[in-house]
Amino acid sequence: MSPRFVGVCRDPASGLWIASISRWPGSRRPLMLGAFERSVDAAQRYDRVARFLGRTAELNFPGDQSPALDPQLIL
Repeated sequence: MSPRFVGVCRDPASGLWIASISRWPGSRRPLMLGAFERSVDAAQRYDRVARFLGRTAELNFPGDQSPALDPQLIL
């Protein structure tokens, strides 16, 4: 099953949905945001961190008013 959300992929080993930001400022490696049982939860985490970073990237839920999330709080 392929994800339909930006910043979300499925881990074949665990079956969990992984949220990540692929172009983390100052790094060549993606920033892993967590593993989730539901793809929608991973997509929401991606959106909250993307908003915090002020990214102009495509969001999964552009109308969502959830607060931005500092990625340092989840690392």
